[in-house]
Amino acid sequence: MGLLMLLAWQFFRRKTPMLLLAGGTPILKHMAMLFVPAVLGVGVYWQEISENITGIALAIIVSTAISLGISAWIAQKILQSVVVKDDS
Repeated sequence: MGLLMLLAWQFFRRKTPMLLLAGGTPILKHMAMLFVPAVLGVGVYWQEISENITGIALAIIVSTAISLGISAWIAQKILQSVVVKDDS
């Protein structure tokens, strides 16, 4: 959500801050290299991937839901402890 908000802000602003350029330029220079292993892996193992697509999709969905749930629970506990400390 944060990245989408940043993208929307950049569209409306029409000017990229120097801090964002300094952080993004090195990553964008090597972006193709970051995707080569994933694309190569999908190309080489496409037969196995297509045979097990249901299990792979289920594993991705379940693990994402669990990690989001745990992250939300931890954030809630942290925020509750901050509110309790502020009230004291």
